[in-house]
Amino acid sequence: YDVLADVGGYFLGDAGLTGNRAGDVNFLARHGGTIHCEGCAANVAGVAANNLGFNFLAEAGGHIWADGSTATGGLFGGFCASSGGTAWYHGVTASSGRGAGIFAFLGGLIFSDNAISNGNSVGVEAASGGKISAGNMTSENNTNDGYYIDHGYFEGTGNAAINNGGYGAEVIDGAW
Repeated sequence: YDVLADVGGYFLGDAGLTGNRAGDVNFLARHGGTIHCEGCAANVAGVAANNLGFNFLAEAGGHIWADGSTATGGLFGGFCASSGGTAWYHGVTASSGRGAGIFAFLGGLIFSDNAISNGNSVGVEAASGGKISAGNMTSENNTNDGYYIDHGYFEGTGNAAINNGGYGAEVIDGAW
């Protein structure tokens, strides 16, 4: 990890803080840990052999505030929340990831306005109970779907899907 807030730990990062080439996660908050890092950057995270690789991840009751941050090259996801984690990702940009740029899964919750997901495998994904509340989000130039909702939940207004390789929005037993 580049930054880990665990078991109630709190990390306050300065704008411009950058995490590079993490094996699992660049910025991880879990077990009640909190990361507050606005204007930070996470670049390249992942070990394919171990099925790991997230730029920002709030999981297992962790919390992340990363407004105005960037995520690049996450193997499985850029800005993410899972397993009861909650994240605020406003004004963020996720790009060049082999997973979803913005990804809520396994009960994770994401709040994200004015975000951009560009050039990822999937732009925005809510799966397996993941929830995303977003406004004025743009999902563009992604290899597959702009918005992919698979047993998850997505709500919001003013969201756009532009020039994606798959559907603009695909919902499989989920809710939009």
